Amino acid sequence: MPTIIHLEEIVPGMVLGEPILNRYGQTLLTPGVVIEEKHLLMFKTWGIKHITIEGSTPRADAGEVSEDLKNLARKHIQKRLLWQDLNPMEEDLFNASVERVIDIYSSSDLENDDD
Repeated sequence: MPTIIHLEEIVPGMVLGEPILNRYGQTLLTPGVVIEEKHLLMFKTWGIKHITIEGSTPRADAGEVSEDLKNLARKHIQKRLLWQDLNPMEEDLFNASVERVIDIYSSSDLENDDD
């Protein structure tokens, strides 16, 4: 089962489960690539914080949303919004967007916060 992991958890030998895209939508690595040390440097260079790997077991706390994941989702949405929420309806829209991004990250459809 594919799992999203943080940069600090990546070790050489892991198999990439989803493509790695840069901030311009270009594919840096394709699924199935075996992670090597040179890839870790590339992730740091491109600012990639999370990747999806194959064959890992889900974490015990999979039902809980970590504060890191919430912050990652907020940053993901804030990059795309060109306004500050000025009223309760806009704040609700922002929060709904954050929840949706958390759902997407949790289902491994996104792998980094640069997209």
